[in-house]
Amino acid sequence: MHSTTAATDSELSSLVMAGEVVLVDFSAPSRCAPCRQMLPVVARTATKLGNRCKVVMMDTDETSTHQSLGIRSIPTLVLYKQGQVVWKHEGLISEAALVKAVSEFC
Repeated sequence: MHSTTAATDSELSSLVMAGEVVLVDFSAPSRCAPCRQMLPVVARTATKLGNRCKVVMMDTDETSTHQSLGIRSIPTLVLYKQGQVVWKHEGLISEAALVKAVSEFC
């Protein structure tokens, strides 16, 4: 996958349960300036990772997965591998730091 894709709660659950390596951007770009800042960073990261990892965006105003994960701050990035959370970051992060962190797992 070379770009980010919006996902529903059930779509994310299916990806995670299938054992996919999935980077999830939990954000609310319509009302959160830092979330909007992260959109191009996450998109470029998706391009750099290519098919090694799926990258999806979960709009916290339209989905509820973030609540079950206890996410109270956005943007929050969560990386799943084999159904487990293996990495999590709250707030802004540089593209280089994001690529480095995620590349360790995919």
